[in-house]
Amino acid sequence: MASDSIFAWSTTASDNDDADSTINWSEGQNPSTVNNSARALMARVSEFLSDITSAKTTAGTGAAYTVTATQQPASLPDGFTLLILPHADNTGTCTINVNGLGAKALRSTSAANMAAGVIKTNQPALIVYRQSSDEFLVLAGGNAEGTQFNWLKGADVASAAALDLGTDGNSFNITGTATITSVNTLGIGTLVLLKFDDVLTLTHDATDLILPGAADIVTAAGDVAFMWEYASGDWQCVAYMRNDGTALRDLAPSKNYIVNPGMRISQENGTSSNTASGYYPVDQWYTSHSQDGTLTYQQVSSATPGGSENRIRMTVTGADASIAAGQYALFQHVLEGLRTADLQWGTANATDVVLRFGFKGPAGTYAVAIRNQDLNRSFVREFTISGGDANTDTLQTLTFPGDTSGTWDKDNTASLNISFTFAIGSTFQTTSDAWQSGNYLGTSSTSNGIGTASDVFEIFDVGLYADPDSTGLAPRFELPHYDIDLLECQRYYVQFSNVQTFRSGISSTAVYESTQLPTDMRTNPSLSVVSQFQYYSGGTPTNFTPSFGFGSPRNIKITKSGLTNARGFTGAGVGAANARM
Repeated sequence: MASDSIFAWSTTASDNDDADSTINWSEGQNPSTVNNSARALMARVSEFLSDITSAKTTAGTGAAYTVTATQQPASLPDGFTLLILPHADNTGTCTINVNGLGAKALRSTSAANMAAGVIKTNQPALIVYRQSSDEFLVLAGGNAEGTQFNWLKGADVASAAALDLGTDGNSFNITGTATITSVNTLGIGTLVLLKFDDVLTLTHDATDLILPGAADIVTAAGDVAFMWEYASGDWQCVAYMRNDGTALRDLAPSKNYIVNPGMRISQENGTSSNTASGYYPVDQWYTSHSQDGTLTYQQVSSATPGGSENRIRMTVTGADASIAAGQYALFQHVLEGLRTADLQWGTANATDVVLRFGFKGPAGTYAVAIRNQDLNRSFVREFTISGGDANTDTLQTLTFPGDTSGTWDKDNTASLNISFTFAIGSTFQTTSDAWQSGNYLGTSSTSNGIGTASDVFEIFDVGLYADPDSTGLAPRFELPHYDIDLLECQRYYVQFSNVQTFRSGISSTAVYESTQLPTDMRTNPSLSVVSQFQYYSGGTPTNFTPSFGFGSPRNIKITKSGLTNARGFTGAGVGAANARM
């Protein structure tokens, strides 16, 4: 049956003999009809081109558009395409009536009504009719999704660990404060603009959510992120603009206050394991517990995201299923007052800090506490490991406001104590996220991390940074140069040995030597024997227990009297100088 429209034409040539009443291509047609048919064919093509290249001005309202097309089909065929020039912005859900054939929904995404302002006055839009869904869809122009020229404002999206963006636009306001770790798939190559209405954390992941600087971002209200889906369900933030125009990175100074942040230095115990409280698996990191199970601590060799080859580990070798009021299980790190004095805690100028660290452990809620040297000022933050992140390397970022109260020593004594809490009794529990007067290490929500045998916890890549602008941002973790790392540790603990000295032909009842330490120690250290010292009795190596003295900030005296035929040291023997806090 003939229909006066190019959409009635067939892709099968033999079916086009009478497909259009104005065109006669019948077999054996009268020669006199050829010129008319050819001219009519040209007219049909021209009508089609007119509808897709010459915009037709609409009428009606922003909720119910009308328009007249050049083509005049008896009914709307599937794929009917028309370039329109809107006379008004759409006011929200809208329809369009072409040639009086009936009002049809006008949408940018099938079955999803448009928000106001998608159709823009005097901004051409190419629309196509889909017969199966009885609707017109905006292919390009206007403010439509996927045009790459303008951004369609979709409905607001609530923040969540797995952010669920809609298909009603490519520009979204993100509400709420939930941490975001991934984004749903919208199709590879999709571009979106996200505007954050509140403070939340975007968590960097090397695959799921790649962020600038490979570091988490703490948003501020009004911040905008430009992101693209580079693989299915995998997104990369290619640009980020803060609401106040400041740079995203380098807001927090890069100085790391932590000593031995990569857990590489272990002068005293190497990789040996131990179950004692007060044990140093690595320099400046010690265990602290009071519990009824058995916890095994050690330095382990395991590459970290920050590039260290080491981390510290706690293994629950004997569980304590019920934590009594005064019990606890911690890793602790104490900082010297000279090292943290510039934070000015205890004054009105106290500077905020941001703590960034690697954590691997079972699912649960754990805590980090910062306390002063007198243990009468405490601030507790919690962090949660979800089931999906259990026993995998995670990066945690916690902020701590500077304490304007209390006493924080600024000399060579202990000042700032950082505790990683795996289990805590009620005696040391408080509310989180506020400075408290007292000695607290966790909350009632802190999990009992030592309640299951064989559970393993690891800490690595720890950075504590001043945050004077309260951005909540931490710079990318960087390992110190190894020699600097070692020297900083040796201020608090160092091992030393004597040199070999032999005085031929000289006999004495005493030996005396001194050895130079690599750096000034924090204070006069306690001195102890690590391995057996020997002197030459005549020419024979003979064991003895030396007396130690501290001659200057770097000089150790090694002496012994009451000996027989002493002719000097053999070089055997190692001592330890301990100025830990």
